[in-house]
This record gives sequence, structure tokens and C-alpha cells, in this order.
Amino acid sequence: MDLESENSETCPCCGGTKLKIFRKSSDSVSSLTLDNFSASSSARLRQALTSCRNCGLVFVSPMPDESELLDAYSDNLEQIHSSENRNRLKSFKRVFTWLNTKELYLKNKTNYIADVGCASGAFLICAENEGLRAIGFEPSKTLASMAQNEYGLNVVNGIFTSAAFSKDKLDMVTLWDVLEHIVKPDSLIKEISNSLKSRGLLLINIPILDSFAARVLRKFWPFYLDVHVLYFKKKNLIKYLEFHGFRYLESKSYWQTLSVGYLISRYVRLPMYLNSFLENIPFRYNMGQKTFLFMKEQETQ
Repeated sequence: MDLESENSETCPCCGGTKLKIFRKSSDSVSSLTLDNFSASSSARLRQALTSCRNCGLVFVSPMPDESELLDAYSDNLEQIHSSENRNRLKSFKRVFTWLNTKELYLKNKTNYIADVGCASGAFLICAENEGLRAIGFEPSKTLASMAQNEYGLNVVNGIFTSAAFSKDKLDMVTLWDVLEHIVKPDSLIKEISNSLKSRGLLLINIPILDSFAARVLRKFWPFYLDVHVLYFKKKNLIKYLEFHGFRYLESKSYWQTLSVGYLISRYVRLPMYLNSFLENIPFRYNMGQKTFLFMKEQETQ
């Protein structure tokens, strides 16, 4: 069904108005439950999804209010996300092994990295272990406080802004499972571009809608979540970043390590004795997550 004549919605990425229904809502739901918005939420998607005929983006319809969403992330207590940091460190260590094979990567150990939506700082820990300067931005008060007080990391409790880097620009910005949560992606990508040096790097990790896992599992794909408002395919993500002045370099499947107990507990409440046992069993998996590497094109004088 074409939605163009039915409402005034526009695509969050290209502004297109030629839209169609991608997936209908469930449970006759009319609005998102903002209590579900947290870094570790496993609440299944109930909202309708709309597809843009122009760029191919799939997005939640109707979109939540940006300020209300930010408040929800800021105030959520985030009880279990940081419990998996030891396993996330294993995942990020593999990422740096991959990055270090690239000729374009940050060979100078004074390079400056910002991690947007850094949670309690697992990626920042890995970056500092590589000898890099690192700063994180995290809207959750709980997670930002944990990163600052428990791990001694340089983390700003709030949203990312290029104003913080007007003099000392960044060599790299990372978005680990962040872009799919953003109501107005243009604003964030422009802030990132303004903060980066020419030929600076942008790393985006995101679940991909046309991945093998998503195509096979269909409505049972685990990344159909209430907290995800944007759903990119590989082609339209690359096209979107190229429009904003980034050159696509490479992408690879992201194999993440988390404990069996953590993964199961997102969907089923386990007895404490069983959860204590399973949380010590690491599990490496990929369900359609992909890591993309982009380079900011050299600015013209």
C-alpha cells in the first residue's frame, strides 16, 4: 500500500514522501512504550514499519518524539548491560586486530577517537589499550557514571556534539549499534563530519535488514526491536553516507561474543543458579550485524 496520500510522513534519511507499508503493527499498538528504551532492551517490535520508495530505508511509523526518546535513554537504570563488558572486550579486541591490518588505520598512537553511545565504555577500554586517546558520549546517566567512576574513562553524559572538537579534531568516530536508534540521523552524521579531520574514519556497526539472518528469520529476526527506529540495507546505508561526504571503504560481518546466560535472559527469566552457570559460558554469534568503515572525503579549500 502506498502511504503518500494517507499521511504527511517523510523518510528520515532522504526526505522522500513516496512510502509504502513494510510491516503492519501488532497488538493494535498506536505508540511506543518509552520505558523499553535502554541499551539492553529486548522488547519485541510492535510498531508498524514503513519503507521509502526513493532510498530504501525502513523506519518505524509513526516516529517517536526525539526529546522524549532521549529522556527515556537518559533516565533508564540499565541494570544488566555492563555485566557483559568482559565479553565485549573480546569482540572489540578482534575489531582492532582487523583495523590494524589496514594501511589507512591510525598508526600514530596519539590519534583521537570518539565513541558515540559508548554505554559503560568497553570500546573505550580497548582503544586506550591500543594507546589511543579516547572519549565517549553516552546519554544514559547510569552507564556514563559507571564508565567514569568504575573504569576511569573520559565519558560525557549527553549527546555527541562537534563543538567539543573545534580545535582538536578527531581521527575516528565509532557508532556501535547506535545509528538504528536515531530519529534524526542527518543531524548526527553532520556533527560527526564536522568533528572529523579530512580523511578521518567513521566506523558504523549495525544490524542489516538484507543480511542472510534477517532474510531467513523474517519476522523472528531478533533485531526487530522496539528500540530500533531505523532499518538499513547495506546498499542504502552506503548511499546515505556517500551523500554526506563519506567514501565507503570496507565492511565485514561482526561476530560478537556474549554469554549464553545474558542472551537467554533477554527473552526468558532463568532461575538464578542456572543463570549464574550460563553467564560463564561465552558464545560467539552473528545474526546480521555488520561493521562498515567509511572515510571522510578531503575537504575542498
